[in-house]
Amino acid sequence: MLYTQRNSKKRFVHTIVIIFIIITILSVQFYTDIYYLLAKNGCKDAGLCLFYNSLNPNMNFEIPIIILSIPSAFLLEQYHINHFNKFDYYIKERIGFKKYIYQSYVRNFINSFLLILSIYISMIFVIHFFLTPIFFSYHDVIKFKNYTIDIYNENIYINMLIYLILSGLGFALFSTLILSLKNMLKQKYLFKISSIVIGVILVVLPVIIGNRLFVVSENYNILILFSAMSLLNLIFPGVSGFGKYGYVFSPILVYLISFIIYSLITIFTLKIEMRREYNNEE
Repeated sequence: MLYTQRNSKKRFVHTIVIIFIIITILSVQFYTDIYYLLAKNGCKDAGLCLFYNSLNPNMNFEIPIIILSIPSAFLLEQYHINHFNKFDYYIKERIGFKKYIYQSYVRNFINSFLLILSIYISMIFVIHFFLTPIFFSYHDVIKFKNYTIDIYNENIYINMLIYLILSGLGFALFSTLILSLKNMLKQKYLFKISSIVIGVILVVLPVIIGNRLFVVSENYNILILFSAMSLLNLIFPGVSGFGKYGYVFSPILVYLISFIIYSLITIFTLKIEMRREYNNEE
């Protein structure tokens, strides 16, 4: 019981530190970029654009890099320690190996979803109350046109809700993927940097391949397909991508393709992980 409480307090402290760092970066971006001047001149889109653009690595890479590093550096650290130090051995014996694995992954998925939501809500709260008000009922498409503001729905409020849910699910899936690799990354510090390293690879590689194939084929749909394979479209859907959406490839469809691709990868790595775990327990 005491061990669990200690881990909960540690996770809470980590969450507060992460949110504080992100809020600090967000505030710096507001005052050093164009958003402060837009807000000062009465643009009602400044707050929304700050929120979405701060999550777009093509414009500001700091917050996306922090978010990519969260799974292995903070969320999954204790899972890795428990596994290799055999702290969870008696729990597995008591409730069963398969049930323990299932509960661990479900718990991590929920914790990851709630963590990224808490980060986003904190960002929205700080922007709205301390930087510039966010107007959900009206936006200045003429003054500051940005497709991310209403890419999923013309209602700005509904659009943001859709983004928060899709991004939360995508981040939770990525965190689950990293957790399924813990047996392959036995060294503690190698595991701690694994999510940022793997994340960057999954971001950059589809862009390079997609652009190369586009040059050869000149088929714009190739960019859309490889954009769906990019991790950015899973965690920051609609905010960042290198293919324009059209009538065939809607933003929701491209996200679903991303989610299906990464779900299949996660299921594959999870099966390998469970086989290794089972062999280790014998």
